[in-house]
Amino acid sequence: MINLTPPWVRYDAAKPFHFGLALNFLFAFASTFTVANLYYSQPILNQLAAAFDVANERIGRIPTLSQAGYATGILLITPLGDLLKRRTILLTIIAFSTCLTIGLAVTDSLEVFEALSYLMGIFTVTPQVLLPLVGDLAPPHKRAAALSIVLSGLLLGILFARVIAGLIQQLTDYRVIYYFSIAVQSLILLLLYIFLPDYPAKTGHGLSYFGILISTAKMLRYPTLVQACLIGGLMSSAFINFWVTSTFLLGGPAYNYNSLEIGSSGSWVSPEFASRL
Repeated sequence: MINLTPPWVRYDAAKPFHFGLALNFLFAFASTFTVANLYYSQPILNQLAAAFDVANERIGRIPTLSQAGYATGILLITPLGDLLKRRTILLTIIAFSTCLTIGLAVTDSLEVFEALSYLMGIFTVTPQVLLPLVGDLAPPHKRAAALSIVLSGLLLGILFARVIAGLIQQLTDYRVIYYFSIAVQSLILLLLYIFLPDYPAKTGHGLSYFGILISTAKMLRYPTLVQACLIGGLMSSAFINFWVTSTFLLGGPAYNYNSLEIGSSGSWVSPEFASRL
């Protein structure tokens, strides 16, 4: 069987991988521009409603479906990191996400756009697969800093996506946003193919896929963990609900913001907007 993995990233127990700053920032870059797929639609919902000729209430489903897919991916795909090689998982989900983004860029059907948004959300769990890999690759004395860099990339993706989408929409058509995403994801796929270490799978515990899912459910008996999950979920829900609905408000007669101003509002709030909250 032909091994398509580049020789320089193949695992050798006698020569552990060197996890340097360059690889750390590559992981952060991958986190930024994969999670961004979930947020590109937020500042351009008005334009999407006009393009598909539907009401705001209908187009508001798109961010919800993306987040629902994201939750599905976290639940069903990330556990595979304990069974399969993370390199295989990452290259596969990024390839699927890129292909689904092509569909978002070319479809004229809102129903197809909604379905693709959900499916793309499922495969947008690259940061959740990368973070445990960083924990394995980084030396103990640098592990916290390395994880912080990748997590910062994830958080930057949430903010950058709104600004990038707003800017592109202001200059051209919304489809170009998704063409941009296709190009960046293809670059990430190429870079990870070249530089992502082929770290072995963690199959030594003898767990099956369903066994891992069951063990995850058993963690609900830890109150502190449940509390942290509820806080994180509620914070994320509040964030999404606020910025999705504010898109229609900011683009409406009260403000008449353009897409760039709406996208940038994730990083700043104008005094006029703040005074009406």
